[in-house]
Amino acid sequence: MDERKDYVVDLRELFKMQKSLDTYIAKEKSEAYEDHVVRKLNKVFALKVEIHEAWNDTMAFKMWSDKYKKPKDTLLKELVDVLHFILSVALEFNLHKKLGTVVITKQSFANINKMFFYMDKYTSRIYNKMPYGHLYGIKMDLIAIIDAFFKIVSYYGWNFDDVYNVYVEKNKENFKRQESGY
Repeated sequence: MDERKDYVVDLRELFKMQKSLDTYIAKEKSEAYEDHVVRKLNKVFALKVEIHEAWNDTMAFKMWSDKYKKPKDTLLKELVDVLHFILSVALEFNLHKKLGTVVITKQSFANINKMFFYMDKYTSRIYNKMPYGHLYGIKMDLIAIIDAFFKIVSYYGWNFDDVYNVYVEKNKENFKRQESGY
């Protein structure tokens, strides 16, 4: 990915895989999935949690540690967990068709911590818009999260194919977890 130009990520195949997983989970855990408002809130909260777990793996803010700015080996997997919930939240709001392809902007960023702050902030904004059904605003917040997400991916030297491959493996693992009573 050339960081000097805007580029497009095609999330359509990932949305199909995520929808399949979400549908399977909803069927298996139907009672827990009955209340659509609670389901949306829980998925948005899970997105926040995954953002913070990935952020923790960057070691980017732990200046008191000898491992400061030395990301853990699990970072890409943690980032893919973030992507799972980005996609799942978009599906909950029926925005997957509008977010099938997303332009990642060429603008650079000051530091990695700001990108995680942005993802966290825009996830909080989704919470605030939910009671009003402000889908356009939620879509724009998801675009901002996706943009920051792929900037982080690029910052660490990975590209869309790396994310895609880890996503496919993680999706298989998530199905196995569900089948074994996770």
